[in-house]
Parts: sequence; C-alpha cells; structure tokens
Amino acid sequence: MNKNKTIRIIGGLLKNSKVKVVEEDIKPTTDRVRVTLFNWLQSIIPNKRVLDLFAGSGILGLEALSRGSKSVTFIEKSKKASIALGQQLERFKFDNCENIQIDATQFLEQKNKETRFDLIFLDPPYGDYSIDKILNLIQANNWISKKGYVYYETNRALELELDGPLWNIYRESKAGKVYYYLLCCN
Repeated sequence: MNKNKTIRIIGGLLKNSKVKVVEEDIKPTTDRVRVTLFNWLQSIIPNKRVLDLFAGSGILGLEALSRGSKSVTFIEKSKKASIALGQQLERFKFDNCENIQIDATQFLEQKNKETRFDLIFLDPPYGDYSIDKILNLIQANNWISKKGYVYYETNRALELELDGPLWNIYRESKAGKVYYYLLCCN
C-alpha cells in the first residue's frame, strides 16, 4: 500500500472528504463494504455512542461521526496511525470524540465504569485476534449497551464459540475475500 494513499468518507456531512492512510499494513474497509454497512446502520447510528476498535485510519468512526453519531472513541495501537487519526479529527473539527493509543485487547480488559457503547466496530488485523475473546471481553467488562451492535470484518466465515449471553448475527455479507457481519447483543 502506498504511504500516500487516501480514502474517502462516503456519506453524511463529510461526504467525499479524504482521509490519509499512513501505515502500510492498515487495510481500510473498502467503499463497497462501507456502503452496505452504513445502509444497514442508517436507522441505528444517529445519536449513538460508538467505539472504533483497531481504528487504523479511523474511517469507520469518521463515517459514523459524519452520519450523526453522538460520539466516537477511537482505539488504535500504532502510535503513527493514532497521531495521523488525531490530525484528521482536528482537521474535521470534531469535539465529540476521543482518540486513545492502546492495544484494543488491553483496552477491553479494563472494567468499564462509564457509559456503554451502542455500536462497536471491530476490524482487527486478520488472524491476529480471537473474535470470541474480544466479544467475551466486551460483554464481561460492560462495554456494550443492551441490544447494542458489533460490526465485525474478517477474511473467513464466522464461527462463534462464546460464554454467557448469546450474540445474534443480525446481518451478514461477503465482498471478494472479506466476510462482514453485524452482530446484535441479546
């Protein structure tokens, strides 16, 4: 991937605004997948609290902000990507967001004593993280609101093996080698 690569926000107030992708190993969610995802979310996202785990370029959280989410918390492990995301947030003048540089698993291992999120974006590096572990941490540490949603993107079909309350697959699709799901927390 070219270090000068840019992607665009596809809808909302910032439609067609460009976002820089600074890390070569970041794989932003494609326009095609984002169009489908945000069609699924159009009635869900307004005024909701959003968590963008494995934020990378931040494109999913930026799309949510552009489309009227109440707030977005971005979690990104890479210092370089987190700094670039912070610069994007300043450029777009968002004040209803937080940009935290930390590993997503370490973040989720903390007990959440504050507001729960209504929507969580999960787009981890393929093969590096267990979706079951991540979803269990989200529930065990109170990161998601009742009837909240989790978007998950991966390179293989989803097979959930979870403890505790069940997750339902609300929507799912595939684009090329990318499988993506919208899960609902019971």
